[in-house]
Amino acid sequence: TAGAAMTAARVAAAAIALGVAVPLFMLAGALSLKGRTELTAVLENRRRAELRSFLKTLRALLPPSSALAASAILVIGAIVAAFATSTPAGIGEIAVTIAVALFAAITFVSLRTALMATALLLLAGRIASWAGDLAGVAAPTETARIAALALAAALYMQLFLAWRDRRNPGRKTREVVAMATADSLFAYVAASTLAAAAMAATEAAGLWSEGVEAALLAAGLAFIGLIAAPPLMTAIGALFGRE
Repeated sequence: TAGAAMTAARVAAAAIALGVAVPLFMLAGALSLKGRTELTAVLENRRRAELRSFLKTLRALLPPSSALAASAILVIGAIVAAFATSTPAGIGEIAVTIAVALFAAITFVSLRTALMATALLLLAGRIASWAGDLAGVAAPTETARIAALALAAALYMQLFLAWRDRRNPGRKTREVVAMATADSLFAYVAASTLAAAAMAATEAAGLWSEGVEAALLAAGLAFIGLIAAPPLMTAIGALFGRE
């Protein structure tokens, strides 16, 4: 009905606002605790040096052909999960996905970046739902699922924005993905941890009775994104070429 659709739209809008605000403010607050020194650039170089071996492994494991195969497996798995899960996508989840697609297309100024963010959100949502069924965990309420999806979308955007900013005609597909990963990996993990903890804390504080289940789902979605984003970025880069 129209009333149910409006209610779902309001919940989706509130969830998106929460999902965007939590990682932004929590991550900024955490970073502000670190004092400014002249060693900032040196520490950043050391951080990248620590990632160098991981990035070499990532480049070796993700040639475009392997990335395309991994992305195809991910899509097939999500399709199977969509039919196998006992928790179909509700109208609120659909509203969140549509809102994310529109928001990403407008703000990213890059259709392929918006496509990846939306596709990963859809795929991860179905896979996480099916994984919960297989684990015998009670399905979260639709409100919790909406909040978790909105938070995951905000987190995914960190990865894909880094990928967009690193694209260059002089760089190969795998080089772009490696550089984007180096730029966003620590921030993504930190934001995911802090945001999930903040969401769970709402239940501990008595503000929201579904905070823990939403936080667990958001953490699962963030983990799926961490694993699936690099091959997806490589596959999209290989399919659509460089700009």
